[in-house]
Amino acid sequence: MPTDRDTYRYHFKLGNKIVHTGITKDIDRQEIAHQREPGWKKGHIKQVGWRTTYDAALEWKQEQAKGDKPGEEVTRGPALKLNYHPETDSLYIDLSGCPGSESKEISDGVVLDYDPNGRLVGIDIDNASNKVELKKLILNKLPGKVETV
Repeated sequence: MPTDRDTYRYHFKLGNKIVHTGITKDIDRQEIAHQREPGWKKGHIKQVGWRTTYDAALEWKQEQAKGDKPGEEVTRGPALKLNYHPETDSLYIDLSGCPGSESKEISDGVVLDYDPNGRLVGIDIDNASNKVELKKLILNKLPGKVETV
C-alpha cells in the first residue's frame, strides 16, 4: 500500500535567519501560526524540498535538531539539484542535500544557505524567471549522470 506524501519540511525565517525548523501538513496555516508568535510577524516559511511522508519528515526534523558539531565532516547528499517552484517563481539550487542553518542575501532576492560549519549548501533565487534563463539548461562536461524528474 503506498504511503501519502502529504507532509512539508520547512524553515521559518526572520529575514535571512532560520529561527525554527519544522514539519506540517498545511504550510500556509503553519506560516500564519508562526507569524502570531511575538517578534515573528514579519517572518516567512521557506519550504525545504518536496512534500514527503510524515515518517520521512519526522526523521528529517530529528536530524535537524541534532545539528552538526564543529569540525565534523558533513555527509554530502547524493546529487546537485535544481528545484524550480513556479507558484512562487523561485529556484533553489541544492548543492549538497544538507540543510542550511545560516543564510546570507548577496543581492536582491539571491540568498546563499550555509551549513553550521560555514559550507555553502544551497542558493535560493526569488523572481527567478527575471534573473536566469529557465527555458534552457546547458550542462557542459559534467562527470555524472543527468536525470530529469
